[in-house]
Amino acid sequence: MPLTDQIGERVMVFNRLQVAARLVGDEERRAELGRVLPGNPVSGVSPSVGSFGAS
Repeated sequence: MPLTDQIGERVMVFNRLQVAARLVGDEERRAELGRVLPGNPVSGVSPSVGSFGAS
């Protein structure tokens, strides 16, 4: 495999990790919001984010 392909592959993996980290961060923030404001509508958003992350 040429070096450029290896670099491209690493960049793709890195980008995916960044996106995953961002989604996890959003989930944590939503969980905090849910604790601070019980019953707020934000908690209803997380299932769609979860399915988006899995696709």
